[in-house]
This record gives sequence, C-alpha cells and structure tokens, in this order.
Amino acid sequence: MSRRLVVGNVNRGELVNVFLDLVSTPRGMSVAATVLREANERLGGGSVVGAYDMDSRSHDALQLADLMAGAICYERRQGSGETEDPPGGGSPKSLVVRRLLRALDLRLFADLNRGMVNILTMRPEAVGF
Repeated sequence: MSRRLVVGNVNRGELVNVFLDLVSTPRGMSVAATVLREANERLGGGSVVGAYDMDSRSHDALQLADLMAGAICYERRQGSGETEDPPGGGSPKSLVVRRLLRALDLRLFADLNRGMVNILTMRPEAVGF
C-alpha cells in the first residue's frame, strides 16, 4: 500500500524522498528499501531518491501525517455515527478536525485531489485484502 501511495502522489519529473513510519520487519528487511525499489520500478525511473524508515515520534512530518490521518478517520466516523462525540461536538479531536478543515478550506474530508490536498480512500477490494 505504501508503494501505491507514493506512486499515486509523484508527478512526472518530480524527485521525492519518502519518510515511512517504522514498521517491524524481519532482520535485514526494510519497508523503505522495498518501497524505494518498487516505486521506482513502477514509475520507470529514479523519482524516489531516498526512502527512510523512521519512528514517527522522532519526525515532525510523520507526526503531521498521523494527525491528518487521525482527523480524516475521526471526521468520517463522526459522520457515520461511530463516535460518541456528535458532529460538531466539543471533544479535542473534534476541535482538531474543525481547525484542519478550516485551514484546508474544506467542508469535510471526502476523497478529492485539489491543490495540495489529495485524499483517497483505499478500499479493501482495491488492495487485495
């Protein structure tokens, strides 16, 4: 899935570094090395210059990605009634959701690709789960 996310977000001619939240793997294996190799194979070149396994607690960009993913998930659960906090509720998570929506000029976290906002829901059937 990480390779698919990278490939789907790299524009032709763009060079990128990929920072991946550390995942436990067998000794001698690296998710980052796999993503680097597979993404470059799929993109047909060396668009992914580097890929790094990092502990999200040590890197601000990964903390921000975790915050965004959590906000998207929480907002969607609010809309479907899966949370105890009603839509527009006063919990800290609701406050973060509202602030991020306002900052990104969005009504809700629906799938879209507009400017710097690219949200795509990976459906289980699409990724082979």
